[in-house]
Amino acid sequence: DQDLYPLYRRDLVEGRLTRQEAAELLGCLWVKFAELEVAKGDMAKQAAQANTAQDVTIGGVTPDGKDATNELTYLILEVTRQLKTVQPSLYLRCHRAMPAELWKKAVEVVRDRGDGMPAFLNDESALLNLVGQHHIPLQEARDWAATGCGTTQANHASPWDTFIGLNTAKIFELTLSNGVDPRTGKRLGIATGDPKTFSSLEELYNAFKRQFEYFVDVSAKSLRLYWLVRNQSYSLPFTSALTDDCISRGMDHAAGGARYPQLQKGLCDKGHQNVADSMAAIKKLVFEEKKISMPDLLEAMSANFEGREAMRQMLLSAPKYGNDDDYVDEIFGEVSLWTQRRMVEEMNVLGTNTSTGRGGVTQHLYYGKTVGALPDGRKAWEPLADGSLSPMRGMDVNGPTAVIKSATKVNHTEVGRNSLFNMKISASSMQGEEGLQKLIALIKTHFNRGGHHIQFNLMGQDVLLEAKKHPEQHKDLLVRVAGYSAYFVDLSPEVQDDIIARAEQCF
Repeated sequence: DQDLYPLYRRDLVEGRLTRQEAAELLGCLWVKFAELEVAKGDMAKQAAQANTAQDVTIGGVTPDGKDATNELTYLILEVTRQLKTVQPSLYLRCHRAMPAELWKKAVEVVRDRGDGMPAFLNDESALLNLVGQHHIPLQEARDWAATGCGTTQANHASPWDTFIGLNTAKIFELTLSNGVDPRTGKRLGIATGDPKTFSSLEELYNAFKRQFEYFVDVSAKSLRLYWLVRNQSYSLPFTSALTDDCISRGMDHAAGGARYPQLQKGLCDKGHQNVADSMAAIKKLVFEEKKISMPDLLEAMSANFEGREAMRQMLLSAPKYGNDDDYVDEIFGEVSLWTQRRMVEEMNVLGTNTSTGRGGVTQHLYYGKTVGALPDGRKAWEPLADGSLSPMRGMDVNGPTAVIKSATKVNHTEVGRNSLFNMKISASSMQGEEGLQKLIALIKTHFNRGGHHIQFNLMGQDVLLEAKKHPEQHKDLLVRVAGYSAYFVDLSPEVQDDIIARAEQCF
């Protein structure tokens, strides 16, 4: 809306087109976005099913900090509401001075589509991150846009993104087996001590940190080697022509010619919600209440809790992230922040610290297939928690406000540049003006407490189950997967089941 508005305004004034004709042009562009063929190989299935990662950002503020809402902001929302294409993925930058009319229009689109478009991003947390953590000048930072699963980038001035994903839950599993993979019996990590000898959560956490550092080091070395090869053998001339400073530096975008190389994403971790829940269960049941011994826990996990259902229920009943319980939320915040800081310490080949990401698209399903049973009660090979702030499926039982309070105990100034937060809301909660205002209040509460990103699925479980059973009758059913929407019937059964299993909140 910011880039196109001067052209739109001039065409209206000079009589070249009407508002309706402008809407038609936008609609044609949206259809063109949707025509792009979706990758269907094994890697695409693991990373981002049914997603072509074409993002549009609207709203926000002008370079001098004033509200940037214009007529095109509303027109883009209306076209998105009417067409219901899966692409582009629409993001709305929200701030304290955003007009009430725009808030209402945005949640009406969420209600009418039901698939999480637009997703909502917090201008304040984004600017604190870009300016404070990445040293982008304020006026330029105010023109930021979202890419991928909501990653904040300096508009037309950011480098390309290629990253290595770290399976944090797997690293924790390796910590509990002294670096040996329980699935294969092979040593994947380093020896960090026999967990049967640990007498406190601090000992376990320190062992996990050493294990995590090892995998960060290995991953960063591999990534730097990849970057070097890519920089020497790959070019993006068209992208370079549209990116600030590539031409003036005489350097291709793929080689690091963009103005702000510090925004290059490097390492991305996934599964720290499961790590926090597991640590909380061990702290409470093993070290404090001593209801379970560490050897007994490890044996039950090795058996995938077969014949140990009573123990598993104890673990499932332990404090879980997403319920406004400081007992586990403080662990989640500590793990989230420490792993973020450790990844950022690594340098990229452009001479700056790497940036990080935690969107993860559908990786939580495929990462889960490599992770055995965990102390949080999750069984082997099941999906991990989705996003980076979403609680483990079915574990958030105290309502949407409690989830918001848990999610905003994290320092979003540091970890918020790519924090993905999915929430499933009952469609019945969105009926009438009262429902719209409640959703607006929920989003504002999240942002006022420092949250960065939030998006909503409004499809009821009964509708999703019916669509899975009779896909031919629901070919147009849209759902929010991660940082993108997709047609439900185009997703694999595993992804469908994961979306169905997410807790449905009511106001």
